[in-house]
Amino acid sequence: MMDGLNQFIISRVLGSTMKKGRRSSFGPLGALSVQNQVLALCPKRDEQISYLPPAEKLIVRAFEEKRQGLPLDRVLADPTHTEGFLKRCRDFEVVGPDHAIILRLLQIRKSPREHVRIEKATKREPRRDFSNYLYAAEMASVRIKYQFWRFN
Repeated sequence: MMDGLNQFIISRVLGSTMKKGRRSSFGPLGALSVQNQVLALCPKRDEQISYLPPAEKLIVRAFEEKRQGLPLDRVLADPTHTEGFLKRCRDFEVVGPDHAIILRLLQIRKSPREHVRIEKATKREPRRDFSNYLYAAEMASVRIKYQFWRFN
């Protein structure tokens, strides 16, 4: 067990500081506030990377070759699929960090006026039975509710 582990001492050794934060509220507006706080603390990249249309076509081509009919979100959620896609982009000599290539692919999918299009997924994953996890998920949601709910 890790009974002797003290997170405050570890944080101090690593140079972390603690500051008092606002208590978050429950529900969609509370989640939006927390999301905005998290995004505000994310490190910002110094340079904006943009791709010319020929490079964008290569990014989409690499994605279409490696997706195996799966939707974009599923491909990016699986590290092996993502790695294969990024390797294929490198084979096509698309230059840039991995995050910029993936971000551009997501932007192409979301923008209706792009000159390149991503085809719709042809495969659907089989439905899974999550009934074994429902009890734990309900317990977690109740605990979060009690932790963040404001009682008057």
